[in-house]
Amino acid sequence: MLHLIISVKVYEIISDADQVRRSRQFPFRFLSAYKELQSVPSATSKVFDALETALDVSVENIPRIAGKTAIVVDVSGSMKSAVSQKSKMTCAEIGLLLGVIATRVCEESIFLSFDTQLYRPTVSARGGVVTQVRNIPVQGGSTHMELPFNHLTKENINVDRIIVFSDNQCNSPYSKGTIQKYADAYRKSVNPSCWVHGVDLQGYSTQQFTGGKTNLISGWSEKIFEFITLAESGLETLVGRVESIYF
Repeated sequence: MLHLIISVKVYEIISDADQVRRSRQFPFRFLSAYKELQSVPSATSKVFDALETALDVSVENIPRIAGKTAIVVDVSGSMKSAVSQKSKMTCAEIGLLLGVIATRVCEESIFLSFDTQLYRPTVSARGGVVTQVRNIPVQGGSTHMELPFNHLTKENINVDRIIVFSDNQCNSPYSKGTIQKYADAYRKSVNPSCWVHGVDLQGYSTQQFTGGKTNLISGWSEKIFEFITLAESGLETLVGRVESIYF
């Protein structure tokens, strides 16, 4: 009976919106807990429902991003590596988590993933974050980052920005160059004002993009979404935000 009472209390705390907001836990912590509990035989739907609710609440206050966004997540073989030495979470899981969160905060979005092939998982802004992350396949394979850019160009899909979550360990046929030429081709053919935000999840210093309307982010947290909006607003806005925090 005591075990039952404690369990119910824990469920209530985890799924209580006010408690989650006060805890200031990062969204990936709830995904990490979800992953760990999947191997626990006694874990029931209640704890998974509570964690799903907690993660949903934890992303409520992330600033919204206006316009149409292409969200691109690398699910290649190298993304199966741990995101850090102290974590059991993989780069792919973090990339997909950030990608699904982006679907929540973007006004309108297209979700693409890629390895050797291009995929278009069905991701809804109204769906559960954890469930959607866990349901997107990570099969591995080569890192063909040109595929989403070629797709957007070929289909003439006009977006305001392209956000790429990757470790940037790209493969041939472009091993002697970067993906920038594919971003240039998209801008030339579809939208010259499109922003490209490259998020390097491992910080290998192998970023694929350069030039105007390009925002490079090394590392990750839910704060990157605010940084994306600030970068698009201009350097003065970005500097002003930093000064408001530290000065």
